[in-house]
Amino acid sequence: MNELLYDAVQKPNGRYAYIGPYRNQAKQNVWQDVLKRTLEPVTGAEFNESDLRAVLPNRASVQLFGADNEQALRGMHLDGVVL
Repeated sequence: MNELLYDAVQKPNGRYAYIGPYRNQAKQNVWQDVLKRTLEPVTGAEFNESDLRAVLPNRASVQLFGADNEQALRGMHLDGVVL
């Protein structure tokens, strides 16, 4: 996750994803404890709870998905992914 966030900071408008086995599991393991806690001090970071997406000040975004719903990823251009 640290490498994903590092890349997101470096690339404006980049799209990044964390894919866990299940969306619920990704939310439990990464959303609150890692992603939000890491980005909360960043001025201008926005969080969308329903989409599980964080948008950085450079407009790069990091979104959480579950591998159980592969259709949600279909056709999506991503600059980086953590599985």
